[in-house]
Amino acid sequence: MTNKLICFFIFNAILFFTKAQNRTQDYAESLKKITDVMVYDVTSPVAASRNYAYICLVANEIYNLNPNKTPHHLSRKINNFPIYKRTILSTDSVNFNLAVIISMYKTAALLLPSQERLHNILDSLKNKYVIAGKSQEFFASQNLVDSFLTVFTEYVKSDRFQQLSKYPRYTPHYGAGYWKPTPPAYMAAIEPYWWQLRPFFNNNLKHIKTKPPAPYSNDKKSPFYQLCNEVFEVVNSKDTFKQNIADFWDCNPYKMNQMGHVEFGTKKITPGAHWLHITTILCLQQNLELSQMIYIHAIVALTLADAFIATWYEKYLTNRVRPETAIRALMDPHWKPYLQSPPFPEYVSGHSVISHAAAIVLQHVFGDTIGFYDNSETDYGLPIKYFSSIRAAANEAAISRLYGGIHFKDAIENGRVLGQKISKKILKKINF
Repeated sequence: MTNKLICFFIFNAILFFTKAQNRTQDYAESLKKITDVMVYDVTSPVAASRNYAYICLVANEIYNLNPNKTPHHLSRKINNFPIYKRTILSTDSVNFNLAVIISMYKTAALLLPSQERLHNILDSLKNKYVIAGKSQEFFASQNLVDSFLTVFTEYVKSDRFQQLSKYPRYTPHYGAGYWKPTPPAYMAAIEPYWWQLRPFFNNNLKHIKTKPPAPYSNDKKSPFYQLCNEVFEVVNSKDTFKQNIADFWDCNPYKMNQMGHVEFGTKKITPGAHWLHITTILCLQQNLELSQMIYIHAIVALTLADAFIATWYEKYLTNRVRPETAIRALMDPHWKPYLQSPPFPEYVSGHSVISHAAAIVLQHVFGDTIGFYDNSETDYGLPIKYFSSIRAAANEAAISRLYGGIHFKDAIENGRVLGQKISKKILKKINF
């Protein structure tokens, strides 16, 4: 083989690898831009999980309409999704990599309040293709997405989300052991009826049981009082190492700050967004192909959505008091947690459930010995953090809620178990 021929093969191999990297980077960047819009909109953790699930699901289904690829459809494995027939439109001029990106922004625009921001991003993308003389490629890809979304939009409308606003305003239960709004904003309970949404994989998430929480008690020897004392001591120790962990996993989409008489809010990504970013990090680190990256993101996003539905069912079933309220009543009337208490019941810990649900899926793909650098929180002034394994990250996310003073230990431990149960059932159902 001549030197020129060798150089030709090397050049084309590098070019192919670079293009593959660009495609996965485009997907990652698009998901990041959509996340930024959700942060701007102050999207709640549960609403964000629904948005990501639909966005990632559509991206996967669009990519797998490519007649030249072996399909890995998820829509046929989830609840009640109508069959979309690829024969509706010709795919001759479609760039499926581009169609994926278009689908992400168009689906996000269906779900998020800031539609104009998303349309502006899509217009910029369109202009690049028009200027490059590839308008036919862009519009063919967009037409395929629009055709799919006509079916998909009806599926979204049937998930019972639109009925949630028709329920009566939630009234906190009377009694010392029940959740009450907490300072500084005393916000009303977030999405008390979220558990009535249609799950993606499990027909009835209520059947996935967890242990009941320790009952409220003012007896100093009781399990509940000991749980309170544990939170009280952890926060009062002011351990910088534990506070840094709490900060890293805070993921509070809207924190109310007070400076004298001035109040202002700060925004962050949600817990689900954090775990999807970890998914992106791992996929890029392992140089996965775009098809694999899209498929894994879809499974993680759908798993997170089901995990949030199950968590919210448990939260509003138990209606358990937050440590802030209980400790003020039982131990110290002026006590404050390190993190701001979220505006919904305590049991179980959502971070614990969704972190372990996501971790089980990611461990199934990447194994449990892979280390990674997590830069999910750098936009919010927090440093990059190294984790020796996916399990280590999930465990730290869970225990961070104790360090922040916003969860009791049993809510964390039982939340871990619930998350693992959910993801294992999903992996079995989709035969992944």
